[in-house]
Amino acid sequence: MRRGLGAEETCAQVESHVRDAFLVLKTLTTALRRLEAAAKEGDFQEIRKSSEAFASLSARLNAAGESASNAARFDLHSALSSGAYFAEVLDAARTIGLTMHERGHLLLCFPQIVRVLPEEDSIVISRKRDNRLRPSELVRRLQQEQRKPLRLKPQQFLQLLYKAYLLALPNDLPRAASGFVVALARIYDLLTIFPGTSKEYSVEEFSRDLYLLDKSGINTTKENALLSFSASSGTRAIGDILVVVTETGAEMVYYGISFTATTHGQ
Repeated sequence: MRRGLGAEETCAQVESHVRDAFLVLKTLTTALRRLEAAAKEGDFQEIRKSSEAFASLSARLNAAGESASNAARFDLHSALSSGAYFAEVLDAARTIGLTMHERGHLLLCFPQIVRVLPEEDSIVISRKRDNRLRPSELVRRLQQEQRKPLRLKPQQFLQLLYKAYLLALPNDLPRAASGFVVALARIYDLLTIFPGTSKEYSVEEFSRDLYLLDKSGINTTKENALLSFSASSGTRAIGDILVVVTETGAEMVYYGISFTATTHGQ
């Protein structure tokens, strides 16, 4: 295997070797049937002929297997760790016109978020582990996912935000929809307070869900508390700002939320 072979070309080579093996196997099966028939009838001329074909085809089949095995010696761990795999996926996305962005250790392809697991030779797509890593097939699946209805339940998510908001209010304020702005970074900390939950539900996924809720137009809780989003400003800490890359590639910025009591749902 030559230096610099990528995941896509590795898969293509293995696939090619497998196709070759199937062709050899088809011919080999025919030779074996002839050999079996000749043995039953005692046709020694055909036995010698078919035996030679059997040996030759078996060698070709073994060679195809060796070629596939050599091509499969791809250092996936290094590709996932170094960013080389992400570069391949981004190239594959551009080839089919799929909007995708790299953000640190993540690939954002709205509404999906792809994270690598180098130690496990795997990836996670929106909290679901996936071992199917061929770049061209990955972007095809992501493109298909974009066409499906979004799974977020806006009202349920809104209620969850409201509960976390009430818990996050300062002690000197009543636990009510007072209009006080709470940083979304604080809300996220509360939602992922248990060990390991921030790995299962990343801040990027939380930001995406906020955008989906914002986009849905659902903004009133069952308690008639009206949600408002507060944008970022230069006086706020950068770490408290949440940024979402939307389906069009635009960036939406969120800082905080507040809830205000209303008399009627909106």
